[in-house]
Amino acid sequence: MTFTKKTIIGSPQTINTPAHIPADWEIWNAPRPLYGTDWTGPFQHGVFYAALPPFENQVDFEKQFREHNIRLDAWKIEFVPEAEAIKLQIAYWSEAYKDDIPFDNLAQIIDEVGKAELLRAFLDRINYGDDQGG
Repeated sequence: MTFTKKTIIGSPQTINTPAHIPADWEIWNAPRPLYGTDWTGPFQHGVFYAALPPFENQVDFEKQFREHNIRLDAWKIEFVPEAEAIKLQIAYWSEAYKDDIPFDNLAQIIDEVGKAELLRAFLDRINYGDDQGG
């Protein structure tokens, strides 16, 4: 069963994940309530969130919860720290536009493009471009 991934710059605290949710659990987000350990948080694809154990550790009912969540149009949330997002986007630009980027180092690119624009480009590419998939 395929699903959509949504990358967010930050960490689980960015979406108010309850402290008792283990760091390795899957986090899902949707415009409607979901199955699992649930809460509400800031809008991404909706304000409803749920956490489930990692897929390989899920028991049958948790796998059914996962499938139900996917049918409810839930998106699996993945987190990327800001510094990592900047590095990944610059690496992408360096390869994709190696003949067009006149900058010699990371600091020049950030200064010229601006951190906010660089992060927006990263999210657009990851969430809507070639790197999207499930």
